[in-house]
Amino acid sequence: MNQFEKTYLESNQFERNAGFHWYNDGHNYLKDMSIHFNIPLKIVCGIIAVTSPSLSWSQNTILTYNILKFKGKLSHIKTPCYKANLYKALNIYKTKRVFPHLRGPKVVQFYLNLLNPFDDSCITIDRFMISCYYNELNIDHLKRFMTPKHIETLKVEVKKLSIQYDLLPCQFQAIVWLTYHRIIKSMTSYSSQLQLKIF
Repeated sequence: MNQFEKTYLESNQFERNAGFHWYNDGHNYLKDMSIHFNIPLKIVCGIIAVTSPSLSWSQNTILTYNILKFKGKLSHIKTPCYKANLYKALNIYKTKRVFPHLRGPKVVQFYLNLLNPFDDSCITIDRFMISCYYNELNIDHLKRFMTPKHIETLKVEVKKLSIQYDLLPCQFQAIVWLTYHRIIKSMTSYSSQLQLKIF
């Protein structure tokens, strides 16, 4: 039994329900935003995916909303988002093209999961999932696992376990992510050992 399965089995009912619906709820929320601003859903999903590193979901959605509300005018946007990612988001908005501005295995898979939550070929593997699988809390030690080969290994494991537990891969991944996040937050050494932010 690997760490993904162990973590899944430690999930509570709230985490299982929330994880089961997480990507579909996210998809519907962004769909409503795209309708409100008359912007294609793929552009909204691209903006939220490219700005997701280091931001919580709440920060991420507020930033995306403001980019759309203020039509990409930087002077109106205040955010802790990485500057390079913010400029990529503004380029997605201005060009109305997701690619080539969106790059990297995590953000591309996150984009696809939000755009097509029922597509079982899309699996988001971020630093929390890598930390969970390798049972490694030190971010410096995690870096050696952040390679395409390791990420593909983890995607295969998620796919296999999702079939075993009769879930979509994105549902299994979200349940594990929420459960692991709760577990490590409860650890007394969390703040000093693990400098990982949500997505």
